[in-house]
Amino acid sequence: MDYSWLELEHRKLLDCPEEERDIRQELLFAIWEKTKAYEAHIKEYNRLQYHKSLAERGIVFQSIGKANILKMVWTKLFAMSMSRKERLEIFYDQYRWYLFSSGKVTAKCGIEARDAFCEVAKDQVQMFYQNQEEGFVIDNAGDLQAVDLDLEEDVFVFDDVECWTYVHTHTGESFFYYRKQEEYPDGLQLNLEGF
Repeated sequence: MDYSWLELEHRKLLDCPEEERDIRQELLFAIWEKTKAYEAHIKEYNRLQYHKSLAERGIVFQSIGKANILKMVWTKLFAMSMSRKERLEIFYDQYRWYLFSSGKVTAKCGIEARDAFCEVAKDQVQMFYQNQEEGFVIDNAGDLQAVDLDLEEDVFVFDDVECWTYVHTHTGESFFYYRKQEEYPDGLQLNLEGF
């Protein structure tokens, strides 16, 4: 949404007497909060509709609750070639996909990444968001395409058996990443039984 009008109104407050400024500031803040709540509602509604349309195609999302285990497995699969210090230097904890955008770990990007994701065989995959705690196991994922993730931001889809990942970031068309590991990391097992 365009908030420029709100910013202009806020600047006008400088010319108001203090008591009037406080009232207007409180009202503008309430408008801003309601607008943000409206945006969050629309985003969540669209997300639910998206999941519903995928379910109609036979693609099933199973919430596993907290995504911490998925994030740890993803790190083990795709980021362990970097030291903890290197990951800190590229702000990995803020955005895991920085390991690809920084060039520290190679990956296909942009349209090439989207195409690779569409072409890879998918059965059951895992999905999590960078800044959310909910993770998913996606069954019957064979028809899941890159376009299905276009409403998402900072979402990570991966196959822990075939060792590939697709990352759809919040930053625009050229910031999609796809990587397939050449070999499976030693000692890694993902068991989601009981989630």
